[in-house]
Amino acid sequence: MMSPPKRAGLLCLMPDSLAAFATSALDRAEKALETAAQTRICVAGVTVGIAETTPKVVHWLSGQFDPPAASPSARIYCDYSGAYLAELPALGDLSELSPLALDEALAQAGLFGSFDAGQNRWDLFDPARNIGLRLLPHPEAYPEWEPTAPLANLLGWVMRAKGRMVMHAASLSLGSKGILLAGPGGAGKSGTTLAGVANGLQSVGDDYCVVSPAPSPVARPLYRMMKQDSQGLARVEIKGVESPLNWQGKHVFDLREVFPEAAVDMANIKAILLPKVSHLKRSGLTPASAFEALQALAPSTMLQLGGDRSATFKACAEVVRAVPAFHLHLSEDPREIAASIRDFIQEGRS
Repeated sequence: MMSPPKRAGLLCLMPDSLAAFATSALDRAEKALETAAQTRICVAGVTVGIAETTPKVVHWLSGQFDPPAASPSARIYCDYSGAYLAELPALGDLSELSPLALDEALAQAGLFGSFDAGQNRWDLFDPARNIGLRLLPHPEAYPEWEPTAPLANLLGWVMRAKGRMVMHAASLSLGSKGILLAGPGGAGKSGTTLAGVANGLQSVGDDYCVVSPAPSPVARPLYRMMKQDSQGLARVEIKGVESPLNWQGKHVFDLREVFPEAAVDMANIKAILLPKVSHLKRSGLTPASAFEALQALAPSTMLQLGGDRSATFKACAEVVRAVPAFHLHLSEDPREIAASIRDFIQEGRS
């Protein structure tokens, strides 16, 4: 019988070695956090302390979060020294490891993690200790989208330790009732959210929401910033937004500054709307199946936020089982779009 290839042998050893690597790295992070200066933020009511070997993320936090109200219940350490790189060869060819296999390997140690083989970027989180760790080979190795969504994986795991899930969805609400807007990029989520807040509706999030799936879905803010291109701003007649452009060529601005009445802390989710740019004279709503809602919500959330994707899928499934879903066929009139969603929320069709 032929011996298995050497690479396969390394992959067989990987779960134990990965768990040992992650645990050791988090041990070092915990020790470093004992003396490191920390910047505090508040995420959906949870105070998080963030420390870095070189100031980087701290420059991107302004406007994204609420001021902290308590001592940190979770801590994140960002290490840009590259010291961990010497340990990676012993783990084998990590480029061969699928995200699901990584999830399973780290789950054996009770950890969450994500790895980018292209940049040797690690995110690790221990929910038992509420400690997160980001490892980068140098401070400039951050991806281009990081300034507008800092530490998304790690903050998502902080929320998961609190029984919540970060989901790739937008929200609109009126009073305490709201809806989630789900779908792939380009479906119209951000444009619909902007049309809503510009015309009297409220929102807890433009791109990501912190969702408590049970017993009934409740959405809270992750980031407070909105993103929209110049054409989108002009479409809803917003002027005077002179924020810098992000990597997608979109303006990034604080919802609380442009639409202070629209920024809310919580919304009880009564339905999921799946927007579609349809160029109609009047927006329309038609029933969508739970499967269609799950397709709109789960894949993009699992793609954008790593770590224990099976738990992510389960949480998304809980939400789509709990509330009805509708296709939202969009008109070209922002005021009419907002009015249609307002009527939907007020009518209580959900």
